[in-house]
Amino acid sequence: MAERPVVKGLEIVEIKSSLVKDSYDTTGTLRAVNTSTVSAKIMGVVKAIHAREGQNVKKGDILLEISAPDINAKVMAASEAVKAAAQMVKMAREDRRLAETTFERFKGLYEGKAVSEQEFDEMKTKKRLAVLRYEQALQGLGRAKAMLKEAESFLGYTVIRSPFDGVVAEKNIDIGSMTAPGMPLFIVEGGGYLVETPVSEGMLNSIAEGETVEVTIDSLGIKTTGRVTTIVH
Repeated sequence: MAERPVVKGLEIVEIKSSLVKDSYDTTGTLRAVNTSTVSAKIMGVVKAIHAREGQNVKKGDILLEISAPDINAKVMAASEAVKAAAQMVKMAREDRRLAETTFERFKGLYEGKAVSEQEFDEMKTKKRLAVLRYEQALQGLGRAKAMLKEAESFLGYTVIRSPFDGVVAEKNIDIGSMTAPGMPLFIVEGGGYLVETPVSEGMLNSIAEGETVEVTIDSLGIKTTGRVTTIVH
């Protein structure tokens, strides 16, 4: 009978269960939390650009200026109209004051039988007309101020500002180019970034909102971590 070979150098180890970290790799799309297309509201010529692609901007920072001489002319004309209307109000107020003073004097004369009823009625009419002209002058001043406000609002459209803190992702116009209402000028991104990624249906029970995940952006050489914010079933 052949002898069995003797096995030597073995070590006896106790087998225990332990948790093993599982991983799941998938690709996704990187996008900004906030994306705004900044457009022109008026027609004009770009006279200055203050932002470039990739530049960080704050809310209210000037991105671009538009030259619109016709709007400047409207503002000047409306401003002159307000001055003229204010002068008309001043004159009408003085006329009303004089008519009211004269009316009170005629009233006393009429009560003392010093003037006829016809003369007193004529003075009442003059007073009413003076009050009416003053009210019309006030209305004219109000319309002139409204026109000035409208013109100034259009003037404000010649300065394009950033809608929020962020980064200029795109610049779609150059100095000397014409703008038109609705024409996109810049794309500004801000508020951080999100990664949208599909996952296998079988993994949904293994993912929870608030969980930390690893994020790698090969094109930028970035390796960081993120947090699951929303799960869409």
